[in-house]
Amino acid sequence: MSAPRLSPQSDRGAIMTTLSRVSHISAIVSTRAEIGRRWLFGLSNPQDDRRPTRLPLLLFALLPPLYLAHQVIFSPRFVLGGEMWAEMATNYYANAESSSLRTQLLATDAGYIPLPQRIVGLVGNFLDLPPTSIPYFYTFTALILSAMVVGVIVLPAFRPVIASDVLRFLIAAACLMVIDFEVRTYINFTYLVVVPVAFLAALALVQPRRNVPAWAWLTPLFLVSKPAVLTVLPAVVAAGLLSRGRFRRIMIVSLLAGAGQVVRLALSARSGGSLLQTDADSTLIDKVWAAVIYTLGFLPRFLLGAITPFPIEWLPLIGLGLLALVFACVLGLRSRAGALVLVGVSLVAATMLLNAVSFPNWFVPDGSFLSLGGYDRRVIVAVFGAIVIVGGIVSQIVEARPVRSLIATLLAATRHSWNEAGVPTTIRTVSVAVFVVWFVATGWGTYASRISQPLTAPLGDVLQWQEVAPELTTADPVVCIPVAPFGWPAYGRGCQMLYGSVTAGVGMKPVPQERNGLYVLDLDIPDEVADRSVAAIALIAQAADVTGDVDAKLVLTRSDGDETVISADEDLPPAGGTVFFASRPAVLTADVMSARVEFTAPVRVGWVATADGEQEVKALWMGQ
Repeated sequence: MSAPRLSPQSDRGAIMTTLSRVSHISAIVSTRAEIGRRWLFGLSNPQDDRRPTRLPLLLFALLPPLYLAHQVIFSPRFVLGGEMWAEMATNYYANAESSSLRTQLLATDAGYIPLPQRIVGLVGNFLDLPPTSIPYFYTFTALILSAMVVGVIVLPAFRPVIASDVLRFLIAAACLMVIDFEVRTYINFTYLVVVPVAFLAALALVQPRRNVPAWAWLTPLFLVSKPAVLTVLPAVVAAGLLSRGRFRRIMIVSLLAGAGQVVRLALSARSGGSLLQTDADSTLIDKVWAAVIYTLGFLPRFLLGAITPFPIEWLPLIGLGLLALVFACVLGLRSRAGALVLVGVSLVAATMLLNAVSFPNWFVPDGSFLSLGGYDRRVIVAVFGAIVIVGGIVSQIVEARPVRSLIATLLAATRHSWNEAGVPTTIRTVSVAVFVVWFVATGWGTYASRISQPLTAPLGDVLQWQEVAPELTTADPVVCIPVAPFGWPAYGRGCQMLYGSVTAGVGMKPVPQERNGLYVLDLDIPDEVADRSVAAIALIAQAADVTGDVDAKLVLTRSDGDETVISADEDLPPAGGTVFFASRPAVLTADVMSARVEFTAPVRVGWVATADGEQEVKALWMGQ
């Protein structure tokens, strides 16, 4: 017998019943989540902050000029020298000059779409800035936007998360101080986006019925930048699901933007245009376990820093204890800042999971990568998470009821006349002091000072852009401009890097003096340069003269004895820089038998070890 068929009315009735049950369950879950959130973050305690907004607005306005001044003091040659760094020239400027709007906005870098940087490049192209102005435009825009992006957490809107305006300012300043040179550049400044987005997620958690600021709609745009910024998405999703109104809509759009970036990365990885590593021996379980090890292992390094002189093998166990302590603070103190602490923990964990999946050859489960000497782009988002954790815990502790009572008692005992209104101000002052003590005592202050030192040759101080870039506006068919780091593919027109690349372990050796009083360096002509047109040759050199003046001649001798002489006059930084020989027109090397460089004063030049154990001059040959 066939089963009886239900009527359409019965079908609609069953659907309505199911929807009603789902709605009822959703309402129960939502109600219980709301009760749990109010308990966990102390939302039952009314908060009526009517303080003037002048101070946070002033601090927000001060951060960009202070950061600019910091960079001018510590990296003057890069900021003021008009230097191009790596992909600034070869990817971002090159694509900004494209005639295709799609290329200008959506061209990839290492497999991902850096949309904010592309927009800045598009603006520079629209303004028709000359090539010599582009480095300044990119660098200053990145520095100002960096300070503004991370500085928004100082605004009064975030007082419900951390009450102290100065503490939020210090958190923003700390994030700017601990980033290395690469993260400060135009290419990478969007790593800092995770800080304000983390605060937005925390704000949505503690104020679910109030809208986040309208400028939060910029979140999806900035998430389409560095893949590492997607690590803030779990916190955004959690806050969005528990919130209403604007932030939930922002969460949905952010998810779509993040999904688009992931698809782009996957397509790039399939075509070989990505830096993602593959390891056939690394399983999903290996990657998850590695993420756990590095989350726990890096926590002591982030939170305790210099005061943890323990072996690497102990770090995950110490991290487990610290994580338990962090959760105990959130559960025991129950304040609004607890939301920020949880978001910070999610940033650390998500960063390590992303690294374990993307770079399994580095982030192996044995924890060996915990010996990392500094905190570069691979872990900087987790560092931001740790700073956020400390800021949140400090705020929680000093605002806890026992601490408030202790401060009130001390104030009453030390003052003949006092009123209770002074207690919150004292609490905020104490939180600032505690955060500063933590930053200094754990070694972050020392690290920030060390990491702020300028890059020297061969990584930096390749300062030929201002000298050669005007040639880009001429009709010369071949123009070559070296960019930092030394050995990076040259930028130009009709130009290729014929020989030379970025290498580590560059040493400096003095050039011997000959009888004629000149200091002469013989250059080997690489096989890769044979029968090519050489437009430029560059060396790393360090002048013995404190003035840094270097006068040199490159002499190319042909088989018939004729010589082509190319002169260079450089003013090198104290730690060394680039000596650049440019030939107009390019020199055909087919019958060039020898090459030598003649210096008029003592110099040291860069050498590198070859694969067969020999040493050769670190020289770049550029042309066609």
